[in-house]
Amino acid sequence: MNLQLFVVLEKILGSHVAEHCAGCGNELSPFFRDCRTCGTAGPAPNVRASRQQEEVDALEARLAAAKQMAEITNSLKQLEDFGVAVSASTVVMTRKIGPLDKFVMNDNLALTTFYQQFRSGERAPEDNLWDRIRLAADGTINPHYHEELHFAALSLDDLGAQYYGAFHVSIKESAIATRTSVFEENPIVFLKKHKVIVGELPPAGYRAVWNSREKLAQAKLQSRITSGTMSAEFSGILLSEGSTADADFLEVHIYGPLHRSAISKVVVTNAPKGAEKHIWRNIRRELQKLGVEVQEL
Repeated sequence: MNLQLFVVLEKILGSHVAEHCAGCGNELSPFFRDCRTCGTAGPAPNVRASRQQEEVDALEARLAAAKQMAEITNSLKQLEDFGVAVSASTVVMTRKIGPLDKFVMNDNLALTTFYQQFRSGERAPEDNLWDRIRLAADGTINPHYHEELHFAALSLDDLGAQYYGAFHVSIKESAIATRTSVFEENPIVFLKKHKVIVGELPPAGYRAVWNSREKLAQAKLQSRITSGTMSAEFSGILLSEGSTADADFLEVHIYGPLHRSAISKVVVTNAPKGAEKHIWRNIRRELQKLGVEVQEL
C-alpha cells in the first residue's frame, strides 16, 4: 500500500491523536513505528494505539463499572487481589517442537511472525476457520502493522493455550515491555462478539499498554470472580482452556523481532516421543546452556 493511501486512512481515523517524532517533531503515522520524515524509531504502533486517550478513558470506565459490580457482589477484595496477581503476569507463547527447534538452536535467527512466515513462503495457512479469516481480523484491530506482531497469552502459571503446542515459552519482561500491548481476546472472537464489520473501527477500551494489563483483566473477568474465589483459581480465570482453538485469554501483541535470548523459561506439558524425543534432548541442552529454566510436567 502506498504512502498516499496511508495518509487517506489516517484522516479517516478522526479520533486518533497523533504523537510526534522525538527526532524531527513531525507527526508519527499510526501505522509505522519509524518516522517517515527522518527515520527515527518511535514507540511501537500497537503501544501508541493502546495509550490513545480515548482507549485509556474507555478502559477506565469499564474498570470502574467492574469494581462497582464487585462491590455489589461483595467480591471487591477478590477482584483487587486478582489485579495484583495479573500485574505480575508473564507472556507465554505456545509452540510445537519444530518451530521451537528453529527458534532455540540458531543464535543468528530471530523468531519471525506468522505473517512474515506466510509472506516468505516458509509457512502456509492451515485450512481452518481461524486462518481463513485471521488476516481480516488482525488487520482491523492492528491495521497494517499486524504483520510485525507476535501473538502470545498472559499467564499466571507459565502455561499458555495448550491447543497450540506442548512447549510453553515464557518471554522476559525486560525484552518486550516497551513494545507490547494486551488485547481483550482473540480478534476473530472479539469482532464477532461486538459485531464489528471489517473496515470499521473497533470499540475503545479493550486494549492496554503492558503496565496496565491488570486493568484490562479486571474489566474483562470481573463476572468470573466471586466472594469465594481463591487466589489459586486466578490462573484458570485469566486463561481458560477450550476444547480446540477456543481458549479464552488476554492476547499479547509484541511488536518486532524476538531472539532466543528473550526466553526465560520453557515448560513441557506433553513429553516428546519417538524421533522428537531426540530433537527435544538437543533443544533442552541448548536452553540449559543459555541459562533458561526448563520444566517438564
